[in-house]
Amino acid sequence: YKDDHQPIHIHALYGEYESIYELYFTNGKVSKINLRKPKSPANLPIAQHRKVVKFIKKHSKDIVEKWTQISVLRKSVKITKITGI
Repeated sequence: YKDDHQPIHIHALYGEYESIYELYFTNGKVSKINLRKPKSPANLPIAQHRKVVKFIKKHSKDIVEKWTQISVLRKSVKITKITGI
C-alpha cells in the first residue's frame, strides 16, 4: 500500500483471515513482532501465525528494503505475493 503508515508492517492473508504484523528493530535486527488487533475478519489460525512469524524473521531485511522503497522513497516496486509458507 503506497500511502501506508508506520510502523513497518506486513499484511498476511489466509482464506478469509487477515493479520497485520508490526516490526520493531534494535540495532538493525527485529526485536519485536507485534500482532495488531484485527478489525475484521479474525486473525490467522495459530499454525499459519507461526509460519508468518518464522517468515518475517527469515526475510526481515527484504521486508525493510521494500518498505523503504515504497513508503519512504515513494518508488514503485514489484509487489511480491508469497504463497505456500
